[in-house]
Amino acid sequence: MRNYRLLLLLAALLGGCSWLIPDREKQYLQARQLPPLKLPADTGSSGMGIQPPPPAVPVQTPPPLPTVPSSTAPYIELAQPFTEAWVSTLKALNRLRLEITERDPDRGRIGIVHTPAEEELAEPGGWWEDILYFFTGAGTLREENYQLLLQPSDDATRLYLLDSKGKPRTDPLTMDLLERLKQTLATLPQS
Repeated sequence: MRNYRLLLLLAALLGGCSWLIPDREKQYLQARQLPPLKLPADTGSSGMGIQPPPPAVPVQTPPPLPTVPSSTAPYIELAQPFTEAWVSTLKALNRLRLEITERDPDRGRIGIVHTPAEEELAEPGGWWEDILYFFTGAGTLREENYQLLLQPSDDATRLYLLDSKGKPRTDPLTMDLLERLKQTLATLPQS
């Protein structure tokens, strides 16, 4: 019986807590309306009425798709339409942890930065090597800027790896990066 009295007393006390914590649920019913906003005289009598049309902006035509300078340039061919190849390529670049500096789907270009020494420095070489790098800068990172060009063809898309000026490269570092990109694209699920 004592438990029931305690429970009843507790319910009565908790039920009366609204005087401690006011109920603001219906506070919006007592809200008042603000007076109209007073605008300076030079804005016109209608206030925010009809605005003059914005000035005409000349329409710029998108630049034409660039062509690859030579037919012997190495490429990867994806059996996907351009839009799917674009998404797959961005996923592959992300998996390779390459820095993307530019995305221009209208021109089919993706700007990337590849730091080949970064992979070597990421390998565990011990704390002494880390201290040596910190103080001497031995193994300084060398960045290579590339442009990845996606060109649609019949039912496929070709990927060309170009230098920052748009010229194809065939040096071992570029060919290695192109091969790694090809392998990463092959591991992605087809949509």
